[in-house]
Amino acid sequence: STLSLPSLAADRKPLSLMYVRADHNRLTSLGDSLCLLRALTYLDVSHNALTRLPADFGSLENLIELNISGNAMVSL
Repeated sequence: STLSLPSLAADRKPLSLMYVRADHNRLTSLGDSLCLLRALTYLDVSHNALTRLPADFGSLENLIELNISGNAMVSL
C-alpha cells in the first residue's frame, strides 16, 4: 500500500502538518503528495516495505527527524 494524501494533489497548497507517524503499516511506497507537506519536521515510516523515497523528497526543507529503519531501501 501507499502513504498518499490525494486531497493535497488537487489544490497544490502546502499544509502545516508537522508530524507524521506511519510506522509498521506495510507501506510499499510514499506518495508524491507527501512532498507537499512543506512544514513537515518529523516523519517516521520505519518497519514498512519501502525501497525508495519520492523524487521530490529533498523539497522537505524543514524535516529534522526521519526514521526509515527496518525498510529495504535501495536508493535515497
